[in-house]
Amino acid sequence: MHKRHIDAVESNPDSLQSAKTLAIMCTTFGKEKTEELYSKLTQRVKDSEDGKVILRYLRLNKDPEIGERYVDFDMADTTGSIQRLSDLEGKVVLLEFWSSWQQYCIPRSEW
Repeated sequence: MHKRHIDAVESNPDSLQSAKTLAIMCTTFGKEKTEELYSKLTQRVKDSEDGKVILRYLRLNKDPEIGERYVDFDMADTTGSIQRLSDLEGKVVLLEFWSSWQQYCIPRSEW
């Protein structure tokens, strides 16, 4: 199934559907394959909303070395206010990333 998605993106570099597919599948394909596929998209497709999602994924998913500064990002907190990680510098911060669709992130009682 992944091969079909990859082939569709490669065969249609000027299709907005290719950007949508790649934006959805980028975490499955991984950074290297996503970067390869993204580089083949036309500028029009890269400039689309889904193209921007892919670019954000690629920028945030660099391979940091030990001791290297973290990749800064922003997101909404529990009150809906946008917070940047860098705004919390000097404080102890616990980051927990999860997805509601991922079985292991759902409490066992809900399986």
